[in-house]
Amino acid sequence: MTVKDYISHDCPELTCLDSPVNALNLMDEYQVSHLPVVENGKYLGLVSEDELEVLDTPTTGLVCGKHGLLALKIGAHQHIYDALHLAAENHITIIPVVSEDNDYLGCITRTALLDGLAKSHSVRDPGGIIVLEMQANDYSLREIADIVEGNDAKILSVTLSNPSESILLEVTLKINQTDLNGILQTFNRYDYVVKAHFQAPIFEENLRNRYDEFMKYLNI
Repeated sequence: MTVKDYISHDCPELTCLDSPVNALNLMDEYQVSHLPVVENGKYLGLVSEDELEVLDTPTTGLVCGKHGLLALKIGAHQHIYDALHLAAENHITIIPVVSEDNDYLGCITRTALLDGLAKSHSVRDPGGIIVLEMQANDYSLREIADIVEGNDAKILSVTLSNPSESILLEVTLKINQTDLNGILQTFNRYDYVVKAHFQAPIFEENLRNRYDEFMKYLNI
């Protein structure tokens, strides 16, 4: 799950000699809003579509002109979650990957990010989903795991979230079984609030199909 496992070389690179109009054309062709600027193998920064479009003369000049480049990048040995955080925090469509010496190694696309996220959350693995609701102080992964494993099942992934305007914590569990009845009954006996559960095989098939369709859409 490190960044180096998701590096792509499909995205074009710019140099400081490229014109803004050429950069914009490439962004349109590759359906991205950012492109890396590289000189002699060294990463200089990201140029953004928004910055280029506000130039007075977008057909002339250089991408390294008066506007600044975004100093956003990630190391090859960082976790894919770091890449996801960087993309979400800065609203960038590609993430440049560099070595310790700032050599440009390639980029991570949104498609690769979603693929990594899907794998880490076992989206494509068969099983059921249980959503618990609780106070943050009551959260104990060990106790939750004991309940699940006491029913001869395993937790494939766990996601914690705080819905907007809520003081309660949502714990979403992906379980390696589609029949969740025994687990649900045990959670109820231990006074857990089960907010939702999805256990029918048709739900799993629907989820996988939606994931596949979304990945195809991103590759258009």
